[in-house]
Amino acid sequence: MKSDRKKLLLICTGAIVLAFILFGNGIGGGFVLDDYSSIEKNQDIRSLGSIPTLIFKPFYNQPESGLYRPFTLVSYAFNYLFGSNPAGFHVVNIIIHGLNIFLIFVLARKLFSDERLAYLSSILFAVMPIHTEGVTYISGRADVLILFFSLLSLLFLDKEKYWTGAVFFLLGMLSKESGLGLIAVAVWWLWIRQGKNIKEVFYKLAPYWGAVALYFILRYIALKEYIFSVKVAFVYNPLASLALPARVFTALKIMLLYIYKTFIPFHLSSDYSYNQIPVLNNFFNLYVILGLLIFAGLLLLIFGDRTKKTALGLGAALLLAFYFIVSNFVLPIGTIMAERMFYASSAGIAVITATTIVYITRKKWVRYLSYPFLGLICIIYVIITVNRNNDWLNNVTLFESAVAQSPNSVHAMALLSREYMKINRWDKANPLAIQAYSIYPEHLPTLSVVGALAAHEGRIGDAISYYKKAFEINPEYQTAEWNLARLLMFQKKYGEAAELFGDLYHKEPSLYRTKVYALSLINSGKPKEAISFIGSEIKAESRDGDVLLILGKAYSGLGDKKTANYYFSLTDAKDISIEFAE
Repeated sequence: MKSDRKKLLLICTGAIVLAFILFGNGIGGGFVLDDYSSIEKNQDIRSLGSIPTLIFKPFYNQPESGLYRPFTLVSYAFNYLFGSNPAGFHVVNIIIHGLNIFLIFVLARKLFSDERLAYLSSILFAVMPIHTEGVTYISGRADVLILFFSLLSLLFLDKEKYWTGAVFFLLGMLSKESGLGLIAVAVWWLWIRQGKNIKEVFYKLAPYWGAVALYFILRYIALKEYIFSVKVAFVYNPLASLALPARVFTALKIMLLYIYKTFIPFHLSSDYSYNQIPVLNNFFNLYVILGLLIFAGLLLLIFGDRTKKTALGLGAALLLAFYFIVSNFVLPIGTIMAERMFYASSAGIAVITATTIVYITRKKWVRYLSYPFLGLICIIYVIITVNRNNDWLNNVTLFESAVAQSPNSVHAMALLSREYMKINRWDKANPLAIQAYSIYPEHLPTLSVVGALAAHEGRIGDAISYYKKAFEINPEYQTAEWNLARLLMFQKKYGEAAELFGDLYHKEPSLYRTKVYALSLINSGKPKEAISFIGSEIKAESRDGDVLLILGKAYSGLGDKKTANYYFSLTDAKDISIEFAE
């Protein structure tokens, strides 16, 4: 027993070391994409004291997103105990991935008493380049956590420790919505693998049903009417607005794409939004037919008499259960496709592939001939993974990669154009913005970049019209509203600007927005309202130099020089440091 524990400890250590070899060069990368809103700008994760409130909040603080992932946020809060450097967040992602490699080994060995199968399954899972987005992208942690808790839940389920298994199942769901897929695997586990009747399955899984009920209660508290829906723009998920048949047909094709990119990991991309994956509206399409055949084949592995109790059945169950939640089959989600979303399903592919290899290489001479070939493939996968990590170092490298791999993506072009503008590479930003606008002129980030381009070229009227168009399409799109308010301010249309800055403050209150709104009120001839607003929103002891100068300016506007000079005397600052940019 002791020797086995030492062996498992050695394998676990080796799995984590392997994970660092594969993904360690991504540790120096910064925050990208959604990391800004979910981590860098998220005040709710700055201390452990806020953890209880996270349980009742939607992800991004936006219920219309349909996202509820409190445990992922809790994990970020624990990261913040050791600082806000992105490196710490990357390290945690890599460690969890290493533990997943180890748990796949443990599960395969325990269930099937075949160490060769266990080693092959874990190694194949470890080196799959499609995992780069899930591991190197910090916000991919939600997908990595799903598999971690699901594997733990299955291990305890096999031991008939249902309450412990249900706790890990709940944590998986609280990490990301697709963790719900494990309930299908649990039912299959007891009914098909262990041969229990339906009534017994229902009874023994009572803790799991309780976990599902608790999850949806908490989800409703956080999301209200968006508990089963999501508000998503067409460009991010063209399937969301389509009828069920089109979603099903296209989802079958997307399943093929995921499987293809798992084995042939070329042209990996961070963007599969509008103009990348054509929507399929009828059954008579090669992709639909092939996807349906694979789907039927997986069902055969899950329920077939010769395979249902083998590793093939387990792999197929893992693949389909987790993919079903993100497939847009029944309920649309926020995106049409994202490589990180296949992270948990790919564990099933690893198990199926390993089982096939073990079967084919039963004879030693076949094994000796095939293993060098498999080793070469693993080395190629390692090289691809290490190189792919470099794409995730920052937004510029990421979006350059996305545009290269998805050259017709309006979203990728708009985001890359915006990043070029930030570093004053207008020569590169200009053609990207124009091309993006020609593809989809109602894409909100595209309207923002063409507006910024027009403003840079002095075409203020055009810039305002672009921002107004974006704001009319979606009044909740704060980037356009902020840029519009800035331009109105610079055009000395202070009243309109103040109204927009006030709306932005109420949508997302912050000290910075408090100061900007107060200053815009003063500029619009409302110093009294500015004083009242600052007094109601900021405590005296928390006032910084900008606030004191703003109050001084406001009292000057009222003609009260004595009070104005008093506030000016409280700070060494000579000028208000804020700019009307965010």
